[in-house]
Amino acid sequence: MNEQEETTIRKWHESLRGPIQLDLILTESDQNKRFNDYAAAFTQIASAVEIKKEKKDTADPSVKGDVLYLLGTIGSPEIIPLLKRLVADFDEPDLRNAFEEAVSEICSRNRVADNGEQ
Repeated sequence: MNEQEETTIRKWHESLRGPIQLDLILTESDQNKRFNDYAAAFTQIASAVEIKKEKKDTADPSVKGDVLYLLGTIGSPEIIPLLKRLVADFDEPDLRNAFEEAVSEICSRNRVADNGEQ
């Protein structure tokens, strides 16, 4: 974590009106140690934040659904063509629904058509 990130987290923490719980899903990724270290530093700076850690297999459909949800929440229209290619491999109806919701969220937030074009 760099100094700018620490400053941003401190300012955000000061604006909180109560405790917050964040869920951190850990997978088989080599990045887990970095995520753990970052989470520990984060909670030292922002004491009102509790980070709940959960380990999951990346093949678990709920992990894919969580990723789709996050992409819908923070993604930009440029990601839509990639999501469409990825969803072609999904057999689970819940994942297809999560994909549709993610694309809809991105489109409505960015005022674009569902093909990613403005």
